Amino acid sequence: MKTMTGKNQGTEMVWKAVSGICVFAAMLYFIGFYLWVMDIFEEQTQWLKSFYVNVNPYTFGAYFFGVSVLLFCAFYRNWVLKVILCILYILIVLFSLVAVMGMESAADLLIYAPHLLIIGGIVYTFWKTLRKKSFE
Repeated sequence: MKTMTGKNQGTEMVWKAVSGICVFAAMLYFIGFYLWVMDIFEEQTQWLKSFYVNVNPYTFGAYFFGVSVLLFCAFYRNWVLKVILCILYILIVLFSLVAVMGMESAADLLIYAPHLLIIGGIVYTFWKTLRKKSFE
């Protein structure tokens, strides 16, 4: 069934579910990371060490969270959650600047190129939404 905007309602619902699950998974990923780093539960979270060593929160984790926020911004209308998630994403990118300490050349900064694409996509979704609202 198509809505008045011409979008397939079933496909849109699937994308909303996927983006919601991705944001939830990314949030759990970073909550676990901060619990492990801050050693809040002392020795009980040490099993997370092998996971976070293999799935680096400063690269893969930040990319995954950024793509999740991009999907959320594209398929949801809630401005408050969009702004909160965008602020969290910017904070995660700022925290990932810790990786700069081990860099030896300017080419090493290419790990931040995906963030430029993600931020560009988020800005585009905001611009597209604002433009659509101004014509209504």
